[in-house]
Amino acid sequence: ARKNIVGQLDLFSQLEGEDVLDDYRIPEVAEYPGPELLRLEKEVSGLYLSGHPLDSFRETIDKVSSCKIIELTGEGARDYDGRRVDLVCALVKTKMMTTKSNTLMAFSTVEDLTGTMEILIFPKTLSECRDALQENAVVVVSGRVSVKEDEPAKLLADGVVPVEDFRPGRPAAARSATASKQKKTLYLRMPSQNCPQMGKFKSLAGILDGPMPVYIRFVDTGKMVAAPRSLWVQDHPLLFSELTRLLGVENVVVK
Repeated sequence: ARKNIVGQLDLFSQLEGEDVLDDYRIPEVAEYPGPELLRLEKEVSGLYLSGHPLDSFRETIDKVSSCKIIELTGEGARDYDGRRVDLVCALVKTKMMTTKSNTLMAFSTVEDLTGTMEILIFPKTLSECRDALQENAVVVVSGRVSVKEDEPAKLLADGVVPVEDFRPGRPAAARSATASKQKKTLYLRMPSQNCPQMGKFKSLAGILDGPMPVYIRFVDTGKMVAAPRSLWVQDHPLLFSELTRLLGVENVVVK
């Protein structure tokens, strides 16, 4: 042990008076650009430390967003059920899923300065906006709010564009009013209330929840019943393609 200590002392004594350490300099480099710095902070720590991607878009949020995420997920969320909104938000992550008709849909988590929620992007919309679904990207999501009992609110997106490409159209309220005038009703014919087709329809209705009422005639009893609000659906091509595959085109009618 004594020999090792002496050796270490000799090593350091040889460096005395030399400028070896003085020759080393830490190079000065520019700070990362703001968006890149935030991306790296989130990647390394899971948090934004020096700011938020939306900080520089506060004025745009005030002009474009119909509401805040906290309004869609808080106690007053049911007031927004079925309403169309535009939302300026940052994309946190996106998960793709293959449907039974072998098309892709997406589940994206988004956040604004008040909270986080999930948006559903169906195949037709996904084919148009897939390039915009970049992690940490700031986008404008347009769609309809779905609020179901004992479930977090969801936004059923019909458009996702980078915030710099967004061009406001008609106000959300005007679009909603137009949609209400075109209200339709879905009529289905099922073998029975406990048949496998009924279970699959309930799963579809959970994904494509919407404002369209549903009436079901059960073949075994001959009775037609009004489906509860939890089984109302969205007027969407994916729903009808799945229902006609499941029940047959003659058993799926929209009026």
